[in-house]
Amino acid sequence: MANNLLESSIDGRFVTFYDFENDEYEIRIMDIYNTTNSDFIRRLDCSENPSYCQWNLKNYDNEYIKSGIYSYRVGVDTTGGGHLTSFKEGYVGIILPDY
Repeated sequence: MANNLLESSIDGRFVTFYDFENDEYEIRIMDIYNTTNSDFIRRLDCSENPSYCQWNLKNYDNEYIKSGIYSYRVGVDTTGGGHLTSFKEGYVGIILPDY
């Protein structure tokens, strides 16, 4: 089990993603999916800081996610249509206590 020492409370949970910088594009978007059922969880705008992006572990309904393995895609929407046209993929495991 690992802790994020920067978390100050249960409501202050987050994960920070680093090193996905792509100098070719200025706008960076992160899409997060549940690997169990491929549900779309959240879209993050990472354009303010090109070297990292933080996720507060909440879905689109502003509810905390459950423990599990999540996939993410970091890239750009070059067409403006809402789909990532160029991206990198990865996975992250999240383990949360049951409250």
